[in-house]
Amino acid sequence: MARLPLIKRILKEDLPESPDWTTRLLYPLNLFFENVYNALDGNITFGDNIESQTKEVTFQTSSAYDGTQANFDVIQFPNGLKRSPNGMILLQITQVEDAFTSITTAPYVNWLSVNQVINIYLITGLTASKSYKLRVLLI
Repeated sequence: MARLPLIKRILKEDLPESPDWTTRLLYPLNLFFENVYNALDGNITFGDNIESQTKEVTFQTSSAYDGTQANFDVIQFPNGLKRSPNGMILLQITQVEDAFTSITTAPYVNWLSVNQVINIYLITGLTASKSYKLRVLLI
């Protein structure tokens, strides 16, 4: 990743042959540069800079779960965004047990937003009768 430049502002002395009106232009321009520099230097986060919602849900698959939508109990939670989400990113899914158990197949989340409620209709790659902790990011 590229490093931020050391130069953060443009001074009137940097433009010796410029007209006088450039001084009035440099103030708002430097203010903008400084704000962008500080944001990039301070590690931009989803929560602070992009409208998003992180949601963590614990659930258990049914004993009839066989990897199909027909045998998956729908998971629901409220949409905390002011709009309908454009996407859902699966951040992490772990099996809740005494000992950590890896999920060996790539999980896929089939979801839909209906009336400000997120409905998860299927998560692939899980095992029947097991408890899971799911963390997703709505964007």
